[in-house]
Amino acid sequence: AGVTETEVMGQGWLALLHEQDRPRIPIAWRDAARAGTDYVVEYRARVRDGSYRWFLSRGRPLRDGSGQIFRWFGVAVDIEDRHTAEEALRDTEARLRALTQELEARVQTEVAAREAAQVRAAHAERMQALGQLAGGLAHDFNNILQGVQGGAAIINRRAHDVDAVRRFAGIILDAAVRGASVTRRLLAFARRGDLRSE
Repeated sequence: AGVTETEVMGQGWLALLHEQDRPRIPIAWRDAARAGTDYVVEYRARVRDGSYRWFLSRGRPLRDGSGQIFRWFGVAVDIEDRHTAEEALRDTEARLRALTQELEARVQTEVAAREAAQVRAAHAERMQALGQLAGGLAHDFNNILQGVQGGAAIINRRAHDVDAVRRFAGIILDAAVRGASVTRRLLAFARRGDLRSE
């Protein structure tokens, strides 16, 4: 990080932390030391080129025969790639939520428009309207399925990361619930009454 080993000994390493992370790290350490529990914290630290990368530090107290802490054993791991992937995931989740909300709004609008058209239209016009609705919904369902497929693909690539698998499984389940909601609306629309030519 452009500093000597001597400079980072003791509390010197805190100078390498991102200014937003610097205040909470000593507090987390103090709390772990007082409680005698593991120290686990994520933070950004400046690296040799001057940029900041995310790190995960873990420390575990070592105790003597009487149970007193006599040393800490720890490690710091570069987790920048994980943070980048999580940020991409958050962006994907936000886009998926926006897409699903847009889909629901479009379906509601389409269903209302089609219901009004069915009241006024003859049997042939109604069949044409239903065909157009089906085409639009097929496109929208395809968008939901792409979200499901993307989430499943990421789960497949990150099967060893239980937290990521759970998060992506939640996204997939959310998309399935929204798809089921659309299906229920379509079934309600289809059962609205017998089609009569007038």
